[in-house]
Amino acid sequence: MKVYMKKNITAYSGLDRDEHVVYNSFNEGNVCTTRKTFEYVPTAHTAVFSDQMNHIQDLWNLAGNPFKAELKKYEIKRRKLYLNNQLRGGGNYGIFLKMIFAYAKAQNADVLSLQIVDLKQSSIKSIAEAVNAEILPKVDGYELMTAVM
Repeated sequence: MKVYMKKNITAYSGLDRDEHVVYNSFNEGNVCTTRKTFEYVPTAHTAVFSDQMNHIQDLWNLAGNPFKAELKKYEIKRRKLYLNNQLRGGGNYGIFLKMIFAYAKAQNADVLSLQIVDLKQSSIKSIAEAVNAEILPKVDGYELMTAVM
């Protein structure tokens, strides 16, 4: 397919299904990229990761609303603190993921074996505890964020 754009830029793109090649060219041929395409075949680790993410979602749903509210406040303060470093991603659920995976690694436990009852008595039961355990970075006022999961 050939497409004409503004400023005399032309673009080519195509797919050769027999050879599994995708090719692109634009700006009068100055840039050209090709890549070999492969059929996606799910592996065993994707199924395990999917199970872990589903389990963490269940833990998130069981966590209390005061904890989630404090996690959101922490996330806002963390963004302000790291604004110059262009901190990306995260959000309160992303921070929760980081807490869960870091805790599981520290305990040499599988994420699937973690239960909300255990987490409510652990070193990541609150944001203040997670910061003191050096799982999360310090922000102003973290000591007051003591709501339990």
